[in-house]
Amino acid sequence: MLRVFFKLLYESLRFSWASIVSNKMRMFLSLLGISIGIFSVISVLTVFDSMKITIEKSLNELGQDIIFVGKFPWKKENGKNEWWKYIQRPNPSYQDMQSLAERNTTYEAVAYTYQMDGKKVKHQEKTVENATIMGVSYEYGKILSIDITTGRYFSEREAKSGANVAIAGGKIAGRLLGKNPIGKNIRFMGRKLRVIGVTATSGSSNLGPDKGNNILIPVTFLQQMVNLREKGNAQIVIKPKSGIEPAIVKSETRMLLRAIHRLKPKADDDFAINEMSMITEQFYSFFGILNLAGWMIGGFSLLVGGFGIANIMFVSVKERTAEIGIQMALGAKRFFILFQFLFESVFLSLFGGIAGLILIWILISVANTLMPFPLTLTLFNILLGILVSVLIGLLSGLAPSYTASKMDPVEAMRSNI
Repeated sequence: MLRVFFKLLYESLRFSWASIVSNKMRMFLSLLGISIGIFSVISVLTVFDSMKITIEKSLNELGQDIIFVGKFPWKKENGKNEWWKYIQRPNPSYQDMQSLAERNTTYEAVAYTYQMDGKKVKHQEKTVENATIMGVSYEYGKILSIDITTGRYFSEREAKSGANVAIAGGKIAGRLLGKNPIGKNIRFMGRKLRVIGVTATSGSSNLGPDKGNNILIPVTFLQQMVNLREKGNAQIVIKPKSGIEPAIVKSETRMLLRAIHRLKPKADDDFAINEMSMITEQFYSFFGILNLAGWMIGGFSLLVGGFGIANIMFVSVKERTAEIGIQMALGAKRFFILFQFLFESVFLSLFGGIAGLILIWILISVANTLMPFPLTLTLFNILLGILVSVLIGLLSGLAPSYTASKMDPVEAMRSNI
């Protein structure tokens, strides 16, 4: 039985290759649908999986239990997106963070950040126009990872006293300060800052702005120049104690902030409490739609490709009718004929699927030199592409194979007379 199986495989491969060689253009156009379909589906799944891996890695680096308090919610509150209400809220203040730190029972650490984008920073005659200035409290370094490659982080004394020191992102330091940036001065809003550290050229996290373009300064220094309650993007960053559920931390934070802001019982919150899971939900929702679109586009291509292979197989059966009759006359069983053509259909579809996978691999190799995150063609997606190709081949070859297996041997041999 095993010998018969391998003979079927050999004959099917031989006939498939003969069909491709003898009818190159017809075969190319027919298999193009399978190739495009596999390419559409697997490329979307590859982007989805690569983004998922990158996001999960970033969240693990940031800490999935981290909670952020700001004026804007990261998702709709009560199913509504009342931006006009959110924009009127004041930013959480540095004093809010201090009050939370004093009153809480569930925090391991709490920090304050204030972000200003697109700012001008100078060093001597050189200027950078699009720097991101981040005023942070000392505890910020305890909660979020800061990859300092040269120099050091703020001391607690520097952070609390509002010292004029800064930690420059690697890109900023390279463009503005050149070699040996430590100890050099930069100017921001007319004030001088001494660089005490430099972070990696690109941040470890792929979420949010490019860390290599950031400049970290003590928020107590920044508040001498800027009203932290207005404009900008201010947030209180909270790291819960180990083992405490985020829901408990959020509940305590909401209760404390309402008390700190002296809100009446029926008054709406003038702040939003966000957590990292909100980001993942939005990403997965978006990529779920993208995934569905990929399957729909790929599905149409696979359908067209399937009809193309079925057409090829019917033509192949017609061209080899006499040969089928001879095989039956020599003792070939009907199942042998059926599986011979069925395997041929599968191999034809598989050729198209493999071509689509090769095209994806080539494009991924090119894209990885341009994309901000790596694309990875996983083994699961490769096997999925092969499986889908095999299934399309099976479905496309059923009717032609059945037709071939039901032929009358005598009539089949007479077909060329």
